[in-house]
Amino acid sequence: MNQKTMPLQKNILNKPMYAIGLAQFFSALADNTLLFALLKILKSSFDSSNVPLYPNWSDSALQASFIITYILLAPIVGTIADHFPKGQVMMSGNALKLLGVFGVFFGLNPFVCYSIVGLGAAIYSPAKFGILGEIVESKLLVKANGFIEGSTIAAILLGSFLGGFIADKSIYGAIIMTLVIYILAVISNIFIPKLKCAKKAETFSPKILFKQFFVTFAVLFKNKDIRFGIIGTSLFWGAATTLRLLLIVWVPIALLGHATGIGIQESSDLSIPSMLNGLVGIGVVFGAALAGFIITLENARKCLIAGFIMGVLVLILGFQNNMLISIAFLLGIGFCGGFFIVPLNAVVQMRGKELAGVGSAIAVQNFCENIMMILMLSLFALARSAGIPIVGIIAIFGIVFSISILLLGLLNKSSK
Repeated sequence: MNQKTMPLQKNILNKPMYAIGLAQFFSALADNTLLFALLKILKSSFDSSNVPLYPNWSDSALQASFIITYILLAPIVGTIADHFPKGQVMMSGNALKLLGVFGVFFGLNPFVCYSIVGLGAAIYSPAKFGILGEIVESKLLVKANGFIEGSTIAAILLGSFLGGFIADKSIYGAIIMTLVIYILAVISNIFIPKLKCAKKAETFSPKILFKQFFVTFAVLFKNKDIRFGIIGTSLFWGAATTLRLLLIVWVPIALLGHATGIGIQESSDLSIPSMLNGLVGIGVVFGAALAGFIITLENARKCLIAGFIMGVLVLILGFQNNMLISIAFLLGIGFCGGFFIVPLNAVVQMRGKELAGVGSAIAVQNFCENIMMILMLSLFALARSAGIPIVGIIAIFGIVFSISILLLGLLNKSSK
């Protein structure tokens, strides 16, 4: 393979960044289209007695089947991202995702298939962010992250809408569309420059890699900035993943009137919840863009204010029953989330590159983020199985998130 060294770009509007953004857009678009197609499968599967095949907490279990691969592979994927050209790693990750969707198409277990897609995503993620530091100058990392997050969230917006809308019409139609989009993602990867590997691995022994991973983990968490960034992004992604499922349950009850006098009537219609999830994505795009212009690596802690407000808005949202007001809150939640996450990602990438290599740093970041996602999804599933009203769950969720952001600020202020 013809690998090369490329001078760092002085602006983010360049051909390599366009290729990365396009590949990420298609990959994230397919990820989210697939999620809503699989949720539709779970909600519309019944046995001969018309009893649901999957309990109401299966949506959380589905997300967990995807996330668990990030946790299990975290000690390995960072080394892979640094050892091989990152564009090649991204292509391999998308190819694995494609394999998982083929499994869904041929009727294999949705949890197993989504785990295969998660395997591809786990390999893909460190390379996706790690390559940014090999393309642009360090002072542009916040803007570059904003560009990629904007591409990602635009894909989430469109994928949420397409997945929910098309899956309501035809599950197989949604699956076929997902296959086509993943193929486009693989094709886009071809145009990413084949750069030299960042750091050759001395070994691929799982035992040694696991040991090295936790040594790297300890080194990174001794750094105040990296610790702050990783805890912050972990809180965000745990909240964002859970919020997506919260909305799927809350929207039919609060905004569409699918409720009974003593309980809740579940709805398998995903079109409106998916569109409202997309509104959060619109907000994130604008929040991420603004952060790219206002926030630098030196003042990244200012983003905590947006994180705190995000939790407050979620708390208030739970008590709304007006569609227009709810739309405004969802846009606000997304805006605060985008403003919050982008600077933190840049901090982890820049400081992590200096201490351990960006691929390894992002692997540790992904490990922590997905532990938090599993924790929040488990608590959500537990609350639902205990019969706690969805409004109560959202209120608790918003309060806990805002308090967590306050504690993060205090921890960062008091630490050395």
